[in-house]
Amino acid sequence: MVFDNCGDNSLQFTLSVFIDDFDNATSVMSNIRFTINRLFTENDIDMPFPQLTVHMPEDAYQPGIAPPSSESPEKDNPGKEK
Repeated sequence: MVFDNCGDNSLQFTLSVFIDDFDNATSVMSNIRFTINRLFTENDIDMPFPQLTVHMPEDAYQPGIAPPSSESPEKDNPGKEK
């Protein structure tokens, strides 16, 4: 195993393995990944994923769903009673 780099949100390693039967390479690599994941879980090692905040303009909404309004109901509906 080689520690390649420190990424923005990760520690990047390369794991090299030798496989006798190349036809089973996909299955072997999958089993290795499942084993790593299981060992992380058993040892309370969490992998936080980066979180993004999406800002959308008020007029970007789906038809039939009103956009959020910061104005009072009186300004939205002048002349209507509460």
